[in-house]
Amino acid sequence: MATEELWQEKVGFLLLGWALGTISPMIADFITKGQARRKLKTALRTELEELRYRLAITVHQVNTSLGTINKSTPRVVSAHSFQIRGRAKKRKAPRNYGQAVGPV
Repeated sequence: MATEELWQEKVGFLLLGWALGTISPMIADFITKGQARRKLKTALRTELEELRYRLAITVHQVNTSLGTINKSTPRVVSAHSFQIRGRAKKRKAPRNYGQAVGPV
């Protein structure tokens, strides 16, 4: 009886090892895909925020060169340029940023 129980235990462990070996690549792929998805989202978000900043500056430069700056232009540019996310602390626009210094 002891030999038969030992044999059944060994077969049980063998089947358990086989099942875990069969499932482990799927588990590893699931974890890896989740990490890759998070990295992709972070990279896309970073690139889009950089594009947003560059477009805000471009709008300001075009309006400056055309002489079409109005009261809302600095506010729009400052709203987009000061909302850049990153590891650093969030920057806030100064209170008087975007207000006309002299006659516009």
